[in-house]
Amino acid sequence: MSVLSIKLASSGADVTTYHLQAESATIAYDRGPSAIPVPGGRDPIFMDFGSFSGTISVSGIIDETSSSDGGVTIPSKENLEDKIIDWWNDTLEITVNGDRYAVRIKSARFEVSAATEHFWSYSMNFLAGKRK
Repeated sequence: MSVLSIKLASSGADVTTYHLQAESATIAYDRGPSAIPVPGGRDPIFMDFGSFSGTISVSGIIDETSSSDGGVTIPSKENLEDKIIDWWNDTLEITVNGDRYAVRIKSARFEVSAATEHFWSYSMNFLAGKRK
């Protein structure tokens, strides 16, 4: 299995950088054009203000214990869960395969099964801007 290295960093006075071992990362963009209905069965009027929204989804497996190797911190499930709550209102930077994005946490989910009781599955969803 190949593993993506995801770098998640906060900004401000208390900078924390975590490296996540991820099985998948998805980057998606949605546009927001509108269609205004016109009476009489005519074609609608399309309005496009050039707006878009981006989302990034990351999922993988995380251990119950954290590790550090050469200044790189791989968080435990508990560390990551605590930081998610701390970062809830912060703008973060996520790096996926060298591409950087400003993001805000939208949701996070952790799941454990009996077969892998020391490892947790996680998925995180972010609202994202354009690639920097």
